[in-house]
Amino acid sequence: GVVARREVVVCCGAIGTPQLLMVSGVGPKDQLQELGIPLVHDAPGVGSNLRDQPIVPVIYEAKPGLSHDAPLVNRFHDYWTYWVSGKGPLRSPLVESLLFLDQASAHSLHTDGELSLKEMGTKPVLQLAMCDAGGPKATQHWGCEVPNWSEAFTILVTLLHPRSVGSVRVVSADITVSPVIDTNTLSQSEDVRNLEEGIAIAHLACSHAPLRHLTTSHHTTPTPATHLTGHNLVGTCSMCEQGREGRVPPVVDPLTLRVNGVEGLRVADASIIPAPVSGGTNAVVMMIAQRLSEMLLNP
Repeated sequence: GVVARREVVVCCGAIGTPQLLMVSGVGPKDQLQELGIPLVHDAPGVGSNLRDQPIVPVIYEAKPGLSHDAPLVNRFHDYWTYWVSGKGPLRSPLVESLLFLDQASAHSLHTDGELSLKEMGTKPVLQLAMCDAGGPKATQHWGCEVPNWSEAFTILVTLLHPRSVGSVRVVSADITVSPVIDTNTLSQSEDVRNLEEGIAIAHLACSHAPLRHLTTSHHTTPTPATHLTGHNLVGTCSMCEQGREGRVPPVVDPLTLRVNGVEGLRVADASIIPAPVSGGTNAVVMMIAQRLSEMLLNP
């Protein structure tokens, strides 16, 4: 076996970290005893509080030559421009723009049907991302039905702060056996309503200039049930109390990132983030890693 002389830092993410802790004996006592895993520390918060940001893609058929789905033979000029000057459509990051909406703005847009945006008064609940691709080749990994349009673009409607809470649970003491992942997505009616408003706002945006001039009259009609994962999973080893009235203690100390009740063990990944952030988790996880590196180098 491998023995650490100082400390171990676990960075396996919101799925891998709770699984590793539980098969190592750190987790909910009843679950571990049921699987015959020797208990090292009873930590009921490990594997609970799984949060995700569901995404619903709304796909629109684009007019020829306006998206990254255009056939390569028709894009010679774009490749030449990029090779010569580094400019042109191929400089696109695919996601061209983002729109963040708080609860009041989203509801107002949905009910009034007017694109008159105001400054947000609270944290955003919805993110709409404009992606200039949407054909079968570009979206085959989404796992949802995609129209057979030669060119398309997509508005990705993301629910940033869902109320639905899931869990990660191990079913074996063997680390190679995948855990049961239950995101419990859209179990709260408020989450469904918010996504419905986001889909309606996407259609509203494409009915106005300039997007109206880029698309044909064809588009998909998704529902919240056609959602995808946002791959921004957090919360399964939270650094904050969870549950009603904070009955589930934090898994890690928020100041040191040490696992409570276990010596020489820290966690530094998205699993310690107690709730979804207003966007992706990349920058937040990098900040966590930077902070921990400073603590390790300057104890």
